[in-house]
Amino acid sequence: MSNPSNKLNAWNQFWFQPTNVGSLGLVRLFFGLTLFWKCTGSYALVRLGSQPIRWQFPRPDVFDVQSLGTAFWVPWPGMQWLPALPQLWISRLVLALTILSVFVALGLFTRWVTLAAALITTYLFLLSQCNYHHHMVLFICVLWILALSPSGRRFSLDALAQTDSPNDGRMWILPIRLIQVLVCFIYLCSFISKLDVSWWNGSLLRLYHELGALRGPFVDFGMGITGYPVAGILATCAEGFLAFGLLWPKTRRMALLVGIGLHVSIDASMEVSTYGYQMLALYLAFIVPATGTTVVLYDGRCGMCRASRSWTKLLDWFGRITWLDFRLSQTREQVPYLQDEQLEKEMVAITADGRVFSGFKAWREILARLPLTFVPSFLCYLPPISMIGGRVYQFIAARRKLSCEVSFPSQQMTPAEQSLARAREKMAAR
Repeated sequence: MSNPSNKLNAWNQFWFQPTNVGSLGLVRLFFGLTLFWKCTGSYALVRLGSQPIRWQFPRPDVFDVQSLGTAFWVPWPGMQWLPALPQLWISRLVLALTILSVFVALGLFTRWVTLAAALITTYLFLLSQCNYHHHMVLFICVLWILALSPSGRRFSLDALAQTDSPNDGRMWILPIRLIQVLVCFIYLCSFISKLDVSWWNGSLLRLYHELGALRGPFVDFGMGITGYPVAGILATCAEGFLAFGLLWPKTRRMALLVGIGLHVSIDASMEVSTYGYQMLALYLAFIVPATGTTVVLYDGRCGMCRASRSWTKLLDWFGRITWLDFRLSQTREQVPYLQDEQLEKEMVAITADGRVFSGFKAWREILARLPLTFVPSFLCYLPPISMIGGRVYQFIAARRKLSCEVSFPSQQMTPAEQSLARAREKMAAR
């Protein structure tokens, strides 16, 4: 019989475990850009080559409220008390929201601008039931999550302008979990709605195509290969897989690839506003960083190894990788199971669950932990690339000593430690 306290601990761990704020900061940045695209009309791949994309400040049709006060007003139930402003003030609110979206992306006065953006979006949405669009509801939910969480502690101008305290880089994982559950719930509802014969036999997609809702060369090419029934089944299965695959760590990378392909293909085939971009921005919530848990053992005497380390650290925005020089005695004491011959021959990566990888497989694990290479790293696991990659690594590693002769001096101390050391020397000289 399971212990109730263990279930409670697991529940608390799921919602309230400490985590790095980096993922939430990236979500805020890209979601702010998506809101800007929405307010200015600069989106939709389907319009490329057929309709020019013109930015408008403000864009009058962001919210369907032009007719308020002149034609009809159908407020949401319980929202009859909400005052409807004149059209001029509605346009000014949309302009303010456009400006706020830039501030949200930059992370300037983050708490206040995300709160203001959430309030304006909610108000404009609740003015009329004619505003009912799924992607607008998604904007409201995520903006309120960002407004009530420390989303400005990383990747923001606010973070650059203040001195970080010891706790600035950590937070409860609750905001990340809420976004994850929201994304999976959306896919689940979409999957359930597609469990209909009109999707499985392709009649709905055929109707969309005939009415012009599906258009463009991508549609003609794709439907010519798969046909309407297969396309409908693939879309349904993809959303069903995303609803659960994103939650399971072992299937998450594949689910992210499926989701990217799904939304890019939809955006290139029909007008769906910014829905696809919103979902792709929220995918960053599924890359929850465990800071410093992946350990990479490298040769500190090798110039190529040190250069690789420097370039990789520039891309390691979450600080997920800890680099250790295997030639240092304190490092060798921690990995007695690895031989010097092996470490001199290949770089070694040790993951959080204790797995040990070397050579090309080690680089593959490193790329899988960097935000910019997380998704492309999946290609390195395919048999042709994995075989070629291993041989290329061995070819470069065999000639590594030639590049090591032209190495730059190793820096054992950080700049701060060097300053303190110089001060000690001067004080000793007195």
